[in-house]
Amino acid sequence: MKHTYLASAILASALSVGLLVAAPSANAQSTGPDSSTLLNDYDETQRDQRASQLQSSSTVSSDMQSQVDQLTKGQTSNMLTGDTGLACEAIICLSSGTRPGECAASLARYFSINLSKPWKTIQARLNFLQLCPSSNETPQMGTLVNAIAHGAGRCDAATLTATLRVWWGGDSGESYISNQMPDYCAAYVNHEYTDIDANEPKYVGTPETGGYWVEPAEYAAAQAAYEARMEELQRQREYVGGW
Repeated sequence: MKHTYLASAILASALSVGLLVAAPSANAQSTGPDSSTLLNDYDETQRDQRASQLQSSSTVSSDMQSQVDQLTKGQTSNMLTGDTGLACEAIICLSSGTRPGECAASLARYFSINLSKPWKTIQARLNFLQLCPSSNETPQMGTLVNAIAHGAGRCDAATLTATLRVWWGGDSGESYISNQMPDYCAAYVNHEYTDIDANEPKYVGTPETGGYWVEPAEYAAAQAAYEARMEELQRQREYVGGW
């Protein structure tokens, strides 16, 4: 059975024992991780409310909780600040299909990391996530942060439609959109510590008939429109063939 929300529980537990998360600096550069921004004052009541909100969005089984307890053991007196805290929060927010407002700062920090080439961006984002002390506690956590770095922000419908377009036909400029999800997306969606299956994009139609990717909420309407278009094309062919 999938270990859903383990990463969410890790951060929620860390928050409840004193995790401080700093908001990104307004002058932060988007060239890679920057640990200079620290939160000097943090109200304990706000911290506890934030932890409670994150915890309430998760359902944690007993075996997951035992792993969480092990990972957070002895951290009661420690305070995570700046990019270290944001990295831990980004891991849980990007592992879950439910992202409350408390995720805004860490996600903004994560997606602000954009370098000149895709592979450089992926590596910089991985380096950022690895600032979290729990990122290499277990082999599963190691593969989780790797899957996030390669998949988060690259596996939505719009990105898949753009990156999976295959050009053929020479000068005619014809193309189709592949219906095969990249391996890095499958690794991200299907990881034992993520729970984002419900957000997985759906493919409408077939590559040969103009198929494309849509978000789950749009699938029913898009599929109905596609089927109506195919029926209309079939009627047109039958009409022409009857003459």
